Amino acid sequence: MLGRRFLILVAVLMGLTALAASLAPRDPALRSDATPTPTPTSTPEAAAEAPRGAGTVTRMLDADDAAPQEILLTVGEILQLEVTGSELDEVQLDAEIEPVDPDSNARFNLYADEPGTRQVRLLEADRVIGTIKIADSDQSG
Repeated sequence: MLGRRFLILVAVLMGLTALAASLAPRDPALRSDATPTPTPTSTPEAAAEAPRGAGTVTRMLDADDAAPQEILLTVGEILQLEVTGSELDEVQLDAEIEPVDPDSNARFNLYADEPGTRQVRLLEADRVIGTIKIADSDQSG
């Protein structure tokens, strides 16, 4: 008797769930006939405020190279760095640490906000695999 009441309760709850799902509004992003929202374009004022040298620089470092590699940036640039390696290790850039192994590369994004030099290190191997030199935008032109 108790089992039958339980089954009836479950059936009623399933029916209410189906009813609620059919009445709930649909997500417009999932529809194929939905019009995309326009993306904002930059104004001339915003373009004038962008720092010189602003742009994205993509580089790769190989952790297996014997000599440290050098990457040159200008203040205002964004570096997308990918580090490859044939052995399991950890790569450090500033305070950020990412694992690297033969199946997975370490990835970093760095905004060159001030001039200077930064090192890319392998922690387990205890060696520098790259140097990032950031020049002031006034000196680059």
